[in-house]
Amino acid sequence: LGAAMERRCWLTRGYEELRVYPGQLMVVLVGRSAIVKKTTAIRRAARFLKTLEPWQVTRLPKKTSPQELLHLLEKVDEEGLPLRIPSGPQEGRRANSSGFIVAGEMAVFFSTDAFNDMLAATINDLNDAEIGKVAIRFRSWKADLWNPIVGMIAGITPKGVAEELPKAARSAGFFGRILWVHSAEVVAGDSLTERVEEEVAGRKYLIRGIEAIANMYGPFQYTKQAKKWFDAWYEGVYYPRLVRMDQLGVMDTTGYWGRKDSHLL
Repeated sequence: LGAAMERRCWLTRGYEELRVYPGQLMVVLVGRSAIVKKTTAIRRAARFLKTLEPWQVTRLPKKTSPQELLHLLEKVDEEGLPLRIPSGPQEGRRANSSGFIVAGEMAVFFSTDAFNDMLAATINDLNDAEIGKVAIRFRSWKADLWNPIVGMIAGITPKGVAEELPKAARSAGFFGRILWVHSAEVVAGDSLTERVEEEVAGRKYLIRGIEAIANMYGPFQYTKQAKKWFDAWYEGVYYPRLVRMDQLGVMDTTGYWGRKDSHLL
């Protein structure tokens, strides 16, 4: 859903420029290989993105380089001109330099060599979702982006988090941008030798929904209940814990709590 909405929809934090975009979400499923079916879940979800138009979502390769990543995000037509949105509420506007990473094996996407340290750092910068034109220079190569943003869904084992990611991907800045979803066990269910009949109707329903979501534009509005709940959580739970972690000197080890309010939105 975050990939489908990218930065065409947003939440604001008091000031107009303090926006939180669905497309900034980076979610990593953590669990042992072949036990919790991480890759199966990722593939099932990401398959829905294939129903969207190319200007609505750019699914990035599961193995790429910083140069290729930036080239794909430039989004130009066959004549080398900026790609324009052909229909919907933003018809005629320049397509955003948005991309979505689908990596069943995060360790494969981010190998541990120095070259991919640069890839992690580049994704880190793009996830900040700067507004307007952004010129990026990479050695002798350059890319001119428009409203860049990158999100991700990936899977990795607990051991992989510790040993198989490059240093830049294990830094507090990158680590803190990710929602880590860990499963230590799985409840054995049906062997699935029989076809799940509800799947056909459910798939059509979800496809219609994600196509409608991809055409939305504008800010989300908070309900009174949401404002009340979030303010109480922020002031009573989040901020005191943030200060405490800073006093103990452990804040820089993950960066996660410093960004958790944005994740929660």
